Amino acid sequence: MSKENPTTIEDKLGLLSYNWDKNSHISVDQDKFKADKMNPKPITFVCPAKVYEEDPESGECIVNHENCVECGTCHVASPEYVNWFYPIGGKGVKYKYS
Repeated sequence: MSKENPTTIEDKLGLLSYNWDKNSHISVDQDKFKADKMNPKPITFVCPAKVYEEDPESGECIVNHENCVECGTCHVASPEYVNWFYPIGGKGVKYKYS
């Protein structure tokens, strides 16, 4: 990025608004996640919004649903343990700037 625009992913996520559904549109098969021997696991670094983290103590996947921008990258990168679908109508992320 240029020096004139020091915008980080966190700054950009702050521009979004959300209409949350109490039922998440993301679930992770924790057994398959823990069995994956890749280190780091793909979804912990391909997600542009940093939705997924590996808990260092339990080895489980922590899902930060509130960061999700609904791009579907996680489902493409790790379909074997990520169940992702678009939120029901009218719910989820609302983009202010297209």
